[in-house]
Amino acid sequence: MSDTVKFEGTVVRIEQGGFGIVMFDRPVGPHANTHGVFSGVEARIPYDVLAKGVHVVGEAEADDRDFAAITALKVAGGY
Repeated sequence: MSDTVKFEGTVVRIEQGGFGIVMFDRPVGPHANTHGVFSGVEARIPYDVLAKGVHVVGEAEADDRDFAAITALKVAGGY
């Protein structure tokens, strides 16, 4: 079962097709996930804003997998 958790982190990979990886500032979830994966959730964020190194906040579903599944994502401080 997944726990939904809030996070802050930094984008470490972004692909133009809408796939990306975030490294969390602090591990999240029951198994201390350090990274999360998103796909398509950035549709509300322009690609030129959501780039490697950008600090983001959001929500992720974390369980015993290596990566948490990011379900909501926005640029910290807005854009």
